[in-house]
Amino acid sequence: MNKIKGYRNMLNETQLDWARMLNISRASFNKKESGAVPFNDYEKKKIKSHINSVLEAQGERSVTIDELFFS
Repeated sequence: MNKIKGYRNMLNETQLDWARMLNISRASFNKKESGAVPFNDYEKKKIKSHINSVLEAQGERSVTIDELFFS
């Protein structure tokens, strides 16, 4: 999930920050971010919403789930 890591780094947030947002352990998030385990639909929506809230506050274009996870 290089895009997820890229967005997380762009937002200057840690794996622990995102793990807490998703209510999972940092180790579980690491496995998901690296692609060893897939994100579930709830997690995908939560990540998209979080990224878009920051992007929209900065006046940037929002991203879709497809752009984040499938392209």
